[in-house]
Amino acid sequence: MPTRSEIEAWSTTHLEAAANHWRSTATRWEGHFETIHSGMLRPGGTTWEGPAADAAAERSWVDLVKVRGGGDALYAAAEVAKNGADDIAWAKRLVVDAINEAEEADFTVGQDFSVTDKSSWGGLLRTTVARQQEAKAFAAEIGTRVQALVALDQQAAAQITSALVPLETMQFDETPDKHEPATQAVDFRHLKRSPEPAPPPAPPLGPNSSDIRSVLDQLPRGTRPGIREVRSPEDLQKLAKWMTQDGTEGTNRYGDPAKGAWKDLPDGSKVGERAAANSTGEPALDVDLQGPNGTEHWKVHINRESGAEPNIPAPKAPPVEAQSPQSSPAERGGQAGPAEHGGQRAPVESAPAAKPAPAVEPAPAVKSGPGIEGWGGPSAEPFGPQPVHPPGSIHHPFPILGEDDPAENPRDFEGH
Repeated sequence: MPTRSEIEAWSTTHLEAAANHWRSTATRWEGHFETIHSGMLRPGGTTWEGPAADAAAERSWVDLVKVRGGGDALYAAAEVAKNGADDIAWAKRLVVDAINEAEEADFTVGQDFSVTDKSSWGGLLRTTVARQQEAKAFAAEIGTRVQALVALDQQAAAQITSALVPLETMQFDETPDKHEPATQAVDFRHLKRSPEPAPPPAPPLGPNSSDIRSVLDQLPRGTRPGIREVRSPEDLQKLAKWMTQDGTEGTNRYGDPAKGAWKDLPDGSKVGERAAANSTGEPALDVDLQGPNGTEHWKVHINRESGAEPNIPAPKAPPVEAQSPQSSPAERGGQAGPAEHGGQRAPVESAPAAKPAPAVEPAPAVKSGPGIEGWGGPSAEPFGPQPVHPPGSIHHPFPILGEDDPAENPRDFEGH
């Protein structure tokens, strides 16, 4: 059993550092071998074919599978170390909280976690039966929490050891390849194009650690800096539902499902819903938020006198998908776009086709004199005195048969 000083100085930074190192190592391993495999498939960016290409691709793929197996082991160990660090830190806080509660009740907690009554009257130690029973209850609770802390530490160590077992058997076969080297011409007309990368997943619509911290900061402060207070169980349930809407079932740090449950949030934060807090006897929340300087620990209690309603923000809007641009009325042949009326789409009426302009006929020719045609207009009309030819004064080389022009007088021509 560790002492009080050892538990108060208990640190989990070595587990957090190991988790970060294992993750980065696994990422480097996989990145290097994926680059090698891609290079085997497309040397210099060009796909090649043939026995040599098949042998190289098969060998690089086998090595990549082995490395991915080792990477999975490192990722698993990192996850165990990270969760173990959180669980151990949480169990340590439970021990420290129990010690603080005992001392706030005017008891003394020793290095061996023994609990004694330090109240006195008249210079003599007068301990009632009720105080003795209370001291025993505090000592039992502290001892239970210390044992839980030690068990979590041993459990994390065993799980990390088990997760790293596959690395002991991972090795690369360096036996020379039996395939004879060969060269084959590449048909550039049938080059294969790499697939397009998949789009990144949409961010969760629920709150992150920054959103939760902002809401908790607005609540009234409790007996200690990390405690916030709401006014009713309904407010507490409303706050828990909002915080855990994107959460998944996590490791139960309370040890007993009857005491509460935990949810893991996408950004690594954790929220615990406790059935009853030790100090109030009513439901409470335990919140571990991921921050730039590590994990922040919060508690939310119910206080009907000084508590407040949580100011929960409006739900986040889903990401807007890009839409194809709509054609303008001119591009749609002059048709007006659809309009919304009472939830119904108004029918689209086509504009009537323009009628062709009537053909313009030329104005009829207007005669401005005997045998002379004009182009119309007032100036083409004869006006004023008209000359009269003497009979037989107009020479005509051919005999006249009939009338050449109704307006002419045959007597005006010679030899008529």
